[in-house]
Amino acid sequence: MTKKVAQPGPEPAARVSVIHLQGPTDERDWLTLANKRTHLPKATIVRLALKAWGIEKGLPPYPIDGEGD
Repeated sequence: MTKKVAQPGPEPAARVSVIHLQGPTDERDWLTLANKRTHLPKATIVRLALKAWGIEKGLPPYPIDGEGD
């Protein structure tokens, strides 16, 4: 019996660190609460907020379509 060999899939897109956000513990706790209540990853919450802010300010469309995670 011949073993099947998995074919390599497409290379994943390169990912880089976009921001490093530091703040008070109250901010961290709020984001954690939002994460637990919405079941959205923290990065997604930040991306959605940036997308909404960019629309409000008339910036070009946010470069990630959807939630990005």
